[in-house]
Amino acid sequence: MPSSLLSAARLHKPVRMARMQGANPGGDERDVKANAFRTIFNAAIAAGLAILLLIAVLAYQAVDAAITSGRQETHTQEVLTGVEEIFAQSERAAAAAHRYAAYGDAAALADFRALASSRVPKELADVVALTREDAEQQQRLAALGRVLGEHFALLERLTMARQSGAPALDYDKLNPMEERIADLAAAVRAKETELLSAYRERAGRTARDAQLTTFWGGLLTMLLVGGAWWIARRYEHERVLVEGRLRAAEEGVRRLTDSVPGLICYMDRERRLIYHNRTYRDVLGLSREQIEGRHAYVVVGAEVYAQSRVYMDRALAGETVAFERVHVLPSGELRHLACSYTPDLDGEGRVIGLYGMHLDITERKRAEAMKGEFIAQVSHELRTPLTSILGALEIVNDGIAGELPPHAMRMVRIAHANTERLLKLVAEILDVQRMSAGQFEVRCEPIDVAALVRQALDASAGLAHKAGITLLADKLPESAPAIGDADRVVQVVGNLVSNAVKFSPRGSTVEVTMDLAPRAVSVAVKDYGEGIPRAMQPRVFERFLQAGSIQGTGLGLAISKGIVEMMGGVIGFTSEEGRGSKFHFTLPRAVPADAEA
Repeated sequence: MPSSLLSAARLHKPVRMARMQGANPGGDERDVKANAFRTIFNAAIAAGLAILLLIAVLAYQAVDAAITSGRQETHTQEVLTGVEEIFAQSERAAAAAHRYAAYGDAAALADFRALASSRVPKELADVVALTREDAEQQQRLAALGRVLGEHFALLERLTMARQSGAPALDYDKLNPMEERIADLAAAVRAKETELLSAYRERAGRTARDAQLTTFWGGLLTMLLVGGAWWIARRYEHERVLVEGRLRAAEEGVRRLTDSVPGLICYMDRERRLIYHNRTYRDVLGLSREQIEGRHAYVVVGAEVYAQSRVYMDRALAGETVAFERVHVLPSGELRHLACSYTPDLDGEGRVIGLYGMHLDITERKRAEAMKGEFIAQVSHELRTPLTSILGALEIVNDGIAGELPPHAMRMVRIAHANTERLLKLVAEILDVQRMSAGQFEVRCEPIDVAALVRQALDASAGLAHKAGITLLADKLPESAPAIGDADRVVQVVGNLVSNAVKFSPRGSTVEVTMDLAPRAVSVAVKDYGEGIPRAMQPRVFERFLQAGSIQGTGLGLAISKGIVEMMGGVIGFTSEEGRGSKFHFTLPRAVPADAEA
């Protein structure tokens, strides 16, 4: 896929995916800003809720304090009322006793005895029960009970003296007791009044704290909510602006990709079509709704999906793949497509989808077919006259047609060598053409690779001698059984040796070695020339590639690679600039490993 189109597809893909998945699209900068907005907004809301919770807690505490204060005030009021009632009834009892002693009023005597024996003790018992948790008050009330008992006993003696006519009691004994009763009652009242004041102060303080907290907390909450509202509005404004820019960018990318004659698409890991351009839609004869979000199997059909699935798998595994396939248009017309799948990686290097590019190469295929036919025709037309010319030159060169002057013989030898080179070129061109057309024949059968290597070396000896190169092959095995085409093996070895001789300096050596593995036979040709430039190494086996100023067709290595692979072997090389190159190929053994002697 061209880099510009790939970039466009990558720009478009996040927008389409985000829209289909209901997400808010955007780049890293927009994501950071959106995350900051969300963080501040959430913090403001959380702070507001925390303050409201604090206000609720303080309000609860204030209400609880008010209720507690009310209960305590009621309790204290009951104690005070009881003490007042005890003091009042004790005075009433004393007054009734004195009235009986002075006037003999029987009703006064009955009232005295009822108060002294029942009412006052009952009131005292009620007050003691109310203050049972206050040890100090319990002591005061106990003392008050003792003094009241002594006081009522003296008053009883006063009434008995009246009934018996005995002398009256000394009233000086009654007055201190009455004063003691008044003091004890006043002490109890003072303590309860102090407690009541403390309860009221505490309740008031709690209420004031709650009021202040509610006021300032409410104010701060309003500020936080207002800030959160402003942040939300700001975020919404930013979101609208970003979506507007993304829509504009999406439309621009769509216009760009729609103008491309190739078929462009993007698939996620589940092989759903997330994006496609207009050409993709037109070639398949489908609408946008029939493509977007649907599985590739549904969109392209079972047959095409079966052809492409293995390449999709490789792309989703992280490999960039290229292949060709034939596509049948809805009209029935056949179109040749050059396809490529490029994996899409996220920030952590994980594959999340793939980009697809499909170029219509039908016209190129037709042109290549026409070119191939033309080259084959021209080669065939050249081969016959060249063979005749070569034969005639050989007759003259051998002296059969008579002796020629030395300078004429020199010209004949030059013409002979050039004619041989032309015939070799024609043969190589025809081989390449047959390979391209699938018509190149290789007959695989049991062969002896060692004997074939020696045959190729014998054929190359004259070339090496002329170039001043020594061929070293003294470590070849006696026999090396393998599976292959004998003539093609000689051709491959001859090509490799010829290349090594051409790229070796005069006076150097070319080494030919073999290695017998359990399941393969390996042949290697090493030279000590300049080596292959690093920039050219990935393209060594391309057609018509030439290195430096060495004369040649640039087809030998390409043909050798094709022949070796057709025989089920592998060809490769190692090279270091300034130190030479080593080409090697392997062929499958003719016998299993356990048959080796």
